[in-house]
Amino acid sequence: MAHTDVPGGRGAARASRQLDILVADDDDGAAEALAVVLRKAGHSVRLARHGGEAFALASASVPDLVVSDIMMPEMDGFMLCRRIREDRRLAGVPVILYSSVFCFDDDRELAMSLGASRFLVKPIGPSALLEAVRAETDRTAGRRAGAGPASSAMDERQYRALLEKLHLKIKELEAARLQLAASEARYQGVTAALSDYVYTVHVENGRAVRTEHGESCLKVTGYSRRELEEDPHLWLRMVAEEDRPAVTEHARAVLSGKSPGPLEHRITRKDGAVRWVSNTPVLHRAPSGGLLAYTGVLRDITARKEAEKRQALTDAALLQSQKMEVAGRLASGIAHDFNNILTAITGYAGLAVPLLPEDSPVRGNLEEISRSAERAAQLTRQLLAFSRRQVLEFRTLDLNAVMTDMRDMLERLIGEDITLAIRRSGGPARVRADFGCLEQVVLNLAVNARDAMPGGGRLDMEIGVSVLGQPAVHRHGTVPPGRYVTLSVTDAGCGMSEETQSHLFEPFFTTKEQGKGTGLGLPTIYGIVTQSGGHISVYSEEGKGTCFRIYLPEAPAAAEPSKPAETRKPVLFRGAATILLVEDDPSIRALGRRVLAADGFTVVHAASGPEALELCEKRGAPVHLLLTDMVMPEMSGPELAGRLAGRWPGLKVVFMSGYTEHAALDDGLLREGAAFIQKPFAPDALLRAVRETLAGPEDR
Repeated sequence: MAHTDVPGGRGAARASRQLDILVADDDDGAAEALAVVLRKAGHSVRLARHGGEAFALASASVPDLVVSDIMMPEMDGFMLCRRIREDRRLAGVPVILYSSVFCFDDDRELAMSLGASRFLVKPIGPSALLEAVRAETDRTAGRRAGAGPASSAMDERQYRALLEKLHLKIKELEAARLQLAASEARYQGVTAALSDYVYTVHVENGRAVRTEHGESCLKVTGYSRRELEEDPHLWLRMVAEEDRPAVTEHARAVLSGKSPGPLEHRITRKDGAVRWVSNTPVLHRAPSGGLLAYTGVLRDITARKEAEKRQALTDAALLQSQKMEVAGRLASGIAHDFNNILTAITGYAGLAVPLLPEDSPVRGNLEEISRSAERAAQLTRQLLAFSRRQVLEFRTLDLNAVMTDMRDMLERLIGEDITLAIRRSGGPARVRADFGCLEQVVLNLAVNARDAMPGGGRLDMEIGVSVLGQPAVHRHGTVPPGRYVTLSVTDAGCGMSEETQSHLFEPFFTTKEQGKGTGLGLPTIYGIVTQSGGHISVYSEEGKGTCFRIYLPEAPAAAEPSKPAETRKPVLFRGAATILLVEDDPSIRALGRRVLAADGFTVVHAASGPEALELCEKRGAPVHLLLTDMVMPEMSGPELAGRLAGRWPGLKVVFMSGYTEHAALDDGLLREGAAFIQKPFAPDALLRAVRETLAGPEDR
């Protein structure tokens, strides 16, 4: 019942005569609510918990009025009313009965036949209660004067009929109670069998007053029902600190009568494990619309959250892989076209320099042009490394030995203010890799670590062997299951933000100030590692440092580490020969023609494969060597070589390309051992490749 002021004002209430009112109700809250209203109206109130206690209090001191609930233990309101009417001293006391269970016309008739003065149905508003009290007060004197045992007495037949009706009502209530108990037992059985934790919060006036916890609370939280009931604040303490504001706001919304839907948050179990849960409230309302209670279903969704996290990592890795693939194709295309331009620059500068005197200022300018072209060629080689299109000489290497040999070089590179620690693996760490490229990877990572620690620090390099039983997903890709030799490079530097890490291996992305870096160091590492069949992951936190971890497939135990092959001076062809030059770029075609003709070769040339075939068809004399670009419109260089091999079986071939030999082999275009020269090239390099090929393996 709402505790509101009495309509009409306190003055009006106190104007009536003060009454001694006896209230009988087994619900302490309801009884106290009635007492508050009556006392504010100026009456004296006594409380009883059941009919027997009320009759004893009335017998001890006759009240002016009795207000009684019907459903009470030991003696119900019907029986209390009958006992009062049968007692000579109490027969004139008016009795007001009220109930939320007995609320039909025949219930009212029964109450009135037993001698009740008035019958009210719960809930009773303050105005209705006080109006009933006033009405009975006005009739009290007359009722006392004319009332007696005989006036309200019933014959035995009437009494038995009323008693039988009362017993029938009690049986109906008992059946309803048993049905409710059975339903409650089924509910408890179902909730106990569920893995979900079900709880019910009882609400009064928008406040949680009591919580019931299902048996599954132990499965989900690690706490028993007793622990949760004894400590009402335990639940909120379980919630992760960063999630508490959202959980608190969610509870406020529910208590205000809203249905906010499920809330996902973290809790810390009794054993310390952090779990994700979904908290779904179901509201229970009174007929008037007010909130009586709500039931919450708490489901452990940790597995789903972890799966979502793995999927998000997989999606991010796939996106990163696709982005890197697109960037790689773009980089290789740029490098290819740029190499054609650099070939012309390098070649024509190389032809012009020998024609000028040593002291010529023009000669100095041309030499500077050649040096600039070489620096540009270095950039294109880095782009080709990033796009995994560079020449690699794979050998079996022991990474322990490689790192030991590099120690002095690394210490000089990083400086005295950085402490270097290299931890070797317990056993062999065999990999198949290009020695020079592997050195480049380690040096680039050391330079990055040095730049991240301008004030000095510690650089740890650790070699190990890892066995992955399932894919390892990280931001920049996925490492498939298998055996790997790992190299971890960890610094104690400034670390990187999430945004920086997302662009880490993209070409030309750099966080260094202008002029301090090209943004190709890490992309080059990425290209070398992936072209070697490996993977690279990064973990970094701002202010806490960075760890790069490289995974290279472990080489078989039978493959012993090798040493670089001894270089031998090549044998060059001496004499004249006819060369077919096929190149779609006119500047390179003209350059090649000039260089070869100046060295005594007969040169015939074409701009495409079909044009070259037509030229050979018309030409009667044989061609000794085909010098052709790999990638041309209409017909590729390898396809042209295959067509001409049928005409001249002994034809020698030298391929040119702005791509690389390894890329051509990957694409299945170039047979193993074929002669190849990568653009850009100097005139003497072109002549050397042609004469070595013409000399043939048997002459070397």
